[in-house]
Amino acid sequence: QVMYSPARKQFISTGNGNFSASNYCSILEFNALSSLIGPYGIKLFDRFILKHIHKSVKNIKDNLASNLAEINTLASNYNTESGTLESIARLKNLDGFMNKAVSVGNALAFRYLLYEGVELSYINECQYMHQFITNLYSQYDTNYFLDDNYIIIDQFALDVGFNRKFGDPVLKSVLLPLATNSGALWSLLPFMFASGFTSTLWQNAIYDPVLEAYNNNAHVLSFCFNMMIVTMRGIAGDMNYSEMLIACQRFMEVGSIVLQRMQRIPANDLKRQYKFQSFPSVTIFIDNFMQNCSLLQRDILETYIPYSNFRSLYHDLYNPVTKVNNNNNNN
Repeated sequence: QVMYSPARKQFISTGNGNFSASNYCSILEFNALSSLIGPYGIKLFDRFILKHIHKSVKNIKDNLASNLAEINTLASNYNTESGTLESIARLKNLDGFMNKAVSVGNALAFRYLLYEGVELSYINECQYMHQFITNLYSQYDTNYFLDDNYIIIDQFALDVGFNRKFGDPVLKSVLLPLATNSGALWSLLPFMFASGFTSTLWQNAIYDPVLEAYNNNAHVLSFCFNMMIVTMRGIAGDMNYSEMLIACQRFMEVGSIVLQRMQRIPANDLKRQYKFQSFPSVTIFIDNFMQNCSLLQRDILETYIPYSNFRSLYHDLYNPVTKVNNNNNNN
């Protein structure tokens, strides 16, 4: 199995085989690749990644449409004590939906790392060009809405590896056909993502604080959720910044409610119903999502889950690592 490690900025192999992903997929390797094949080679490479993202997002859209009635019900009664988990239980193929989201997240993590390597190459070899383009790009706000007036500069910024996320014009252009005339459907995406906390994916998730990653790559969902919530609302809506902000907050709100509803279930019943291997690992994803969303301020998180709760959860997750290290030192 291969997982992405944000802490190491590389993909790593977790099995016992001879293949080592870090030998090929790291920021240093992508820096070397960029220097070798140049910007046109990177664009060709990127084309295959974008095809995969488009296909997976289309599957996500189809799944969202097939659950339209259930998600609308959840959107109406997620604040009620008994309505949340019951509505989620009626969703169809939630595990398949989450697996496709992880697939998009992995592709985005790979793409971000690729362009980070490209940027490092430009800084080392064409520093003045990189500085000029990034300064030009910083003269206006992020082009969330694919405004034609800024696309050329957006493209230049992407070419030098700087404009990797919310202002990416190429990714927006690829996803635009899926977003057109579907604003109402994509507005329900935060509810579907929040429902995913009950899926098998999260039940098997264990957070590794050393790698800053989950054993099943669930952490890349923060890339997928942020990209799709912000980008799809940006190009499918009415160019309203507040809509994107509210959509991000809605995921955090509903996700927090889902997690707290499950916490209220008696321990034995919770293990029988959902079989979480590490419930603290699941809860801290809300914090992980917020850290990857430039639209949100830190104090918004406090509205849904107090910082003291996260501090306790992180302590529980880091404590086993500390104990192992202490035992190794004693030996």
